[in-house]
Amino acid sequence: MQPDPPAASPRVPTASAASSRPPRRRRERPTPAQSYAILVGAFLTLRGASTLLAGASFARPGDGWRAVYQLTVAAVLLLSARRRSSARAAVLAVGAFYALVTLLGILGGHDILGVVPVDARDKVVHPLLALAGLAIAAWETRAPRRPRPAAAA
Repeated sequence: MQPDPPAASPRVPTASAASSRPPRRRRERPTPAQSYAILVGAFLTLRGASTLLAGASFARPGDGWRAVYQLTVAAVLLLSARRRSSARAAVLAVGAFYALVTLLGILGGHDILGVVPVDARDKVVHPLLALAGLAIAAWETRAPRRPRPAAAA
């Protein structure tokens, strides 16, 4: 008769195995600019996509053109949201863009440069996006930056 094989014991990581793994990076909280980029990017994506799916017109002025610039701005915001510095720059640019769009909408009355229609909803949304974007970008530019923790050697 042969002896029974030893019972399998659960694998317990040894000290050398644990030290060979890189330390887990702690997930940092998003900055206000990153939060703006994600939230406004998602909002503009939904708004632009729903406008196009509803059969927007590309006549001049037409809702299709508004949907195109909303989707373009949304892409810029969402792509920039990953890094703090790129999110801050994108939020500043979007805030300035919507400030210009607000001004052109006021001057044009019912359209922007004869291409993009401006409705009552836009007259509220555009200044809010501009003010929030510019305020967040200015606040983050003036806020002291926290030093990053030193990487473990």
